[in-house]
Amino acid sequence: MEKRSTKTKKKSATPTLSRVEKKRITRLGEHWSLDGKERHLTATFTFSNYLDALMFVTRISVHAEVHHHHPEVCLSYGKVMVTLTTHEAKAVTALDIDLAEAIERVLSTQNRTRTHV
Repeated sequence: MEKRSTKTKKKSATPTLSRVEKKRITRLGEHWSLDGKERHLTATFTFSNYLDALMFVTRISVHAEVHHHHPEVCLSYGKVMVTLTTHEAKAVTALDIDLAEAIERVLSTQNRTRTHV
């Protein structure tokens, strides 16, 4: 009786982004950066005050719920840092890019309708 190997070839744990996905990331704008291992897509946004930054976080949270994809968000006075990753893939995927594009739309809308306290 021949013994069968129970070992299987390991697949790459981190899927690589396609050329189209990388192009979408470059179109996001100056706020966004992709780490070297393509595991995190990060952006830092600055605002003139705390309330504008908080409103931005509130508005992007609505998109996170709609997309069923939730970013890591760090809020401080006049600054919001957003980090996107797909935990199951342990990498940036199209889900992250879709949400980043939605966040950019929120930013462009908010910049036109800024509040001043």
